[in-house]
Amino acid sequence: TGLYTTHTLIPPTPGPIAAAGNLNASQHLGMVILLGIIISIPVLLTVQWLSGKLGKQVELVSEENDTSENVNESVPSVFKSLLPLVLPILLIAAGTLAPFLGYEKPWLSFLSAPVTAIFLGALVAMLVLKPKVTEDYTQWFTQAIKVAGPILIITAAGGAFGGVLKATPLAQYVSQWIGNGTASGLTILLIVFMMAAVLKTAQGSSTSAMVITSSLLAPLVPVLGWHTPLEFALAVMAIGGGAMMVSHYNDSYFWVVSQFSGMSSRDTYRTFSLLTVVQGLTVLLCTLLIWFLFV
Repeated sequence: TGLYTTHTLIPPTPGPIAAAGNLNASQHLGMVILLGIIISIPVLLTVQWLSGKLGKQVELVSEENDTSENVNESVPSVFKSLLPLVLPILLIAAGTLAPFLGYEKPWLSFLSAPVTAIFLGALVAMLVLKPKVTEDYTQWFTQAIKVAGPILIITAAGGAFGGVLKATPLAQYVSQWIGNGTASGLTILLIVFMMAAVLKTAQGSSTSAMVITSSLLAPLVPVLGWHTPLEFALAVMAIGGGAMMVSHYNDSYFWVVSQFSGMSSRDTYRTFSLLTVVQGLTVLLCTLLIWFLFV
């Protein structure tokens, strides 16, 4: 649940970055990171308590094959493992905090740009996590394309879909709807949460749900009049919360949890799937509360 929370709420994972990009809020990624961390705390405390209750009902499958010694030999140190992940976050956060501290420099703006920061993180990973050169080293690129390719295609498709929506009179209809006083910011957050939840449950991918939902919301941003980093960050949080619900058989991460934990698919469905519902609802409640208090 901890990995699942950060995957949907905290950049530099692809879902939150794509959602912020579709909303033209890439410059506010620092606020998205900060708010994602804040909201993750009550989410994790809630599911930690619930996991203790549900875990008593689960009997794990024992693992016969012990390959821990072979695996540990190739595992990098904690510092090397975390550096490629932490570096982009620190750079983006520094770029966000610098204007508030009155320290605005061109070089810092360049390094803290999301694309630059993530590229530097990838570069550091290549340098400090250098794999052993073997005969099948060409498979590195094949494996990288298998992982990154679908994300790039989904992101591009979501952006294209958003362009199609911008060319339709959808924004005009919503403008009239909002102008009549029938919708508020809280209502919009609730709607995008439900849209992301339906998409996630139907097709299994949290990233796809976030990309498509943010593409649907993007044409409405000018109509809504959002302009502060907090408003955009809360929108990403609402979309991310919906994209948590519900992880089940069509979600690849569901099977990762099942296989690595030793739980049967039935027990994973009865425990982890339920936890994802609780996570999503907790994110929604925290998001609506912050909007009500500070927007």
